[in-house]
Amino acid sequence: MNQLYEHRTEYYDDQQTKLIKRKMIESVTDKEYATFIDTGVVSKLLLKTITKKVKYKVHLSPRESAILTDKISEINFLLRNDQTKNKNE
Repeated sequence: MNQLYEHRTEYYDDQQTKLIKRKMIESVTDKEYATFIDTGVVSKLLLKTITKKVKYKVHLSPRESAILTDKISEINFLLRNDQTKNKNE
């Protein structure tokens, strides 16, 4: 089951500090995360999901961040391929 988590972002301007809370849906299921922790294996679909979030600068959940840290070379490869594909179109 997907979990909700709270993301807090602080925005600063000259006059005041605002704290904004957003609720986000966890994209990594309990089963996927357990498999990742036990074996280090994640699906291509999940890697692509995290890659898109990185590309568009979307905040990652703690689970996604853990996977990103471990799979950074694979995600960088997907990002490079996506950039190359877009240049060729």
